[in-house]
Amino acid sequence: MIFNQNNGEQITLHEGLQIAIDLCLERIRENYQETPIPYMISGPGAGKTKLSNVIAKQNNCGFMSITMGLKTYDEVSCLPYIHSNIDLNTNLANPSVEWIKAEFIDQIWKESLKHKELLVLLDDYHLCSSEMQKIGNELFTYHALHGHKLPPNCAFFAAGNASTKSGANVILSSIISRMLPYNVYPDKKYWIENFAQHNGLNSTVLSFLSREVNTPYFFEPESNDPTGSPRTWSHLAHSLDVLSRRINFKKDFNTLRLIVSGCVSKIATKEFMDFYTIYSKVPVIDIYKTGEFLYPSEVEKYAFIIAVTDHLISEIISFCETTKMDSKAFPEETNKLKNTFTVYSKIIETYIKHSQNELSNLSLVNLFKHKYNFVKNEKSFSMADILFRLSKVNFISPHLFSNISNANKFKSEYIDSLSSELKKIK
Repeated sequence: MIFNQNNGEQITLHEGLQIAIDLCLERIRENYQETPIPYMISGPGAGKTKLSNVIAKQNNCGFMSITMGLKTYDEVSCLPYIHSNIDLNTNLANPSVEWIKAEFIDQIWKESLKHKELLVLLDDYHLCSSEMQKIGNELFTYHALHGHKLPPNCAFFAAGNASTKSGANVILSSIISRMLPYNVYPDKKYWIENFAQHNGLNSTVLSFLSREVNTPYFFEPESNDPTGSPRTWSHLAHSLDVLSRRINFKKDFNTLRLIVSGCVSKIATKEFMDFYTIYSKVPVIDIYKTGEFLYPSEVEKYAFIIAVTDHLISEIISFCETTKMDSKAFPEETNKLKNTFTVYSKIIETYIKHSQNELSNLSLVNLFKHKYNFVKNEKSFSMADILFRLSKVNFISPHLFSNISNANKFKSEYIDSLSSELKKIK
């Protein structure tokens, strides 16, 4: 490790970001230059950059990121321009030096004019050479570079990694003394609720990560081989979404394994493939057509509930796109979806009877918080809105909402999400 706190303590990334923002705002509002520059340290792929933008907006601040570690010295330094003025009395040249303002300073000024307060993230700071760090030294100390002042309504914070595997350079002691370095890690529950669900992450990937037993694969130890992290799981989810337009992964397991293994560790790949193998074999069409199913085994019950939930979601989306929510004009499609909901409610009820509270709640949260939006007459309806409208016309089996109410009494890591959605539809 190039740098590590002596006590080895760490806090969640979103909490660490709020600390950084609080210190930055103190520096701006009180003009107190002794406030240290927050420096968040974690393994790669934790989501520091993306979440910084989210947390900044939540605090009503502007945000911009400068990847200092990937820029050259000439890009960020103020280059000298030598003037040679002729003295009219002596006819001799009097050279003088003018420092040309670096482009990134102009960029900060332009962005600062759009916001009351601007937070500037110096990203991948661990890659900065000693020469680049000296520029930071002047920025942190004087809030200026070679006499070019930075806007008073901006403040810096930094993010980086700490291991030689990530190419970390030694951070100069003069820089560390001006910083507040601390270790952060991504919190899975926060990431799922505030990023993954919000951005409609692939439901299979999201469902795999949502289960507590798979938490160790969410942010795996740093390695030169692929490892699981918020970034790599997002890459996998997006890759599956794009490639599924052409590849049927339920049949082409080799290609699926190739893609998964390129994103996460070998053990995470094995666990994901074991889950997907069962998921792909659940006979969802026959289950919803006949209403008959066998309660799955201990090994199968997780993949089973995710498969039937995903199929229900696809049926809801198909119904909305086909009927435009006009159930009277499409009686056949309406009855089909009614029957689908009846079967789904029966499955949820069975899971609850078998004390599978975590899995029933996970299924309901995946349903209610799905990213799909239906637009009609220039008005947008979320999945929760759609379910509410369908329930108003007795479209959905009444057992479903009673089961949701029952599930709400159970404790699990998903219950807070479910409760917030219930409030929206009551």
